[in-house]
Amino acid sequence: MYDENHQQISESPMNTKAATDNRNFWFRISSEIEIPNNTKKIEIIFYNPDQRKAAFKIDQLLGRPLHSLFVQEDLNLKKRMYNNHLIDLK
Repeated sequence: MYDENHQQISESPMNTKAATDNRNFWFRISSEIEIPNNTKKIEIIFYNPDQRKAAFKIDQLLGRPLHSLFVQEDLNLKKRMYNNHLIDLK
């Protein structure tokens, strides 16, 4: 995270190998981060320390206040998401 002078003010590393929440080879990585009030830019960097070929795809990226509820619904697909957890509708 960077301030208005482009100085780094915070860092919040996340390790995808620690993901324990998955569904049909869709992995959910979750982390609580504190964003300082003077943050003007958030930069997301994907790092592969093994230097081996790696492929990844991000299809959902959700940033939300800690105690909020985010709901996304697609009635045509009969799917609903609560805080990025997919629920099949019957």
